[in-house]
Amino acid sequence: MEIRWTEAANQSLDAIFCFCKERGEQAANRIICDIFDAARRLAVFPQMASVEPSLGGQSETFRALQVRNRYKIIYYVDELAGKVIIVTVWDCRRNPEKLTN
Repeated sequence: MEIRWTEAANQSLDAIFCFCKERGEQAANRIICDIFDAARRLAVFPQMASVEPSLGGQSETFRALQVRNRYKIIYYVDELAGKVIIVTVWDCRRNPEKLTN
């Protein structure tokens, strides 16, 4: 399957990079690489992550793939188009209620 990153997902990656860069650019690069590596696995195994419970009742079934115990790649699978749509990368330290806003 093809992986498609939404604009919101790209913005969340930028925010994560900027935040982590304060501790060092090399560490920030490693985190972003880990996120991209995890996302690439979704092309082969799109159903590998569990359904995100805080996003139930939506028109799509959102899944969340945990990366480094701090981040979740939030995505859904468009079977007809053959795409995995990544909608955001969520910092798990944030208030989960804001995920639905």
